[in-house]
Amino acid sequence: MNLAEYLFFYLVILLPNLFRQFNYFLSYKKTGTYIFISSYETRDFFRNRNWKLGVIEEMLLGVTFSLFWFYVPYLKFLVYGWLVDALMDSVITSYWVMKEKLLYSFISDHKQMFIFREIFVPYIIAGPVLFFINADVLMLSAVVFFVQAVFYTISKT
Repeated sequence: MNLAEYLFFYLVILLPNLFRQFNYFLSYKKTGTYIFISSYETRDFFRNRNWKLGVIEEMLLGVTFSLFWFYVPYLKFLVYGWLVDALMDSVITSYWVMKEKLLYSFISDHKQMFIFREIFVPYIIAGPVLFFINADVLMLSAVVFFVQAVFYTISKT
């Protein structure tokens, strides 16, 4: 791995996660609430009007997961999980903005929602499966970004 490869990979996995923060911010501005955010620290960022910390957090996670990808191969599933996490969060946020809370009725407890959305599906189910099948990260990132953009566009109309 050289610096150019690392930076390219970093940007590939970072962009969908930055788009998630963008979606959170604009959805927050539109609705005045952050209830659609399941992550505790991101909720705190919005509660304290420090939403920029979410962007910094994503950048730091990107550095960490990129290093794992190149130097700790058995942790590559975390990169896949992080991309799936961004996809889920963006789709759920956009859907919430369109339908106002309908999606949240199936899990009303915030702790259960956090475990389901932030741990179980992306890092216990999707990440290991995508790692096992050796999914193309560039293609996955592109698909995630495309789906995010479509849902974002639909929710804003």
